[in-house]
Amino acid sequence: MDMKKVRDLARKENKAQKIKAKGKAKAVKALAANAVDNVLAASDAVSKKGAEVKESIVETVLTAKTDTKAGIKKMAKINQDIATGAGKIIGDIKHTGHDVAERIKRH
Repeated sequence: MDMKKVRDLARKENKAQKIKAKGKAKAVKALAANAVDNVLAASDAVSKKGAEVKESIVETVLTAKTDTKAGIKKMAKINQDIATGAGKIIGDIKHTGHDVAERIKRH
């Protein structure tokens, strides 16, 4: 073989290796881009789920707060009813005591 054929073969081989390397680089670049897309999609999914959980917790807290307020109002009403009932009982006892005192005075 003469030197010209050797150089031509070396150039062809070099060119083939460059094309092969470019193909591999493109494949790696595509894989990297796909990995980035997957990470971004996962991040979005986590953010969305986090927002849903936060919304659920806020709703639960607001419901509990409303229920607590209603319970406090109900307890206040019960306490008021108890106080009213106790006042009536005391009034009845006083009235009965006066009635008994009147009866004793008459006899």
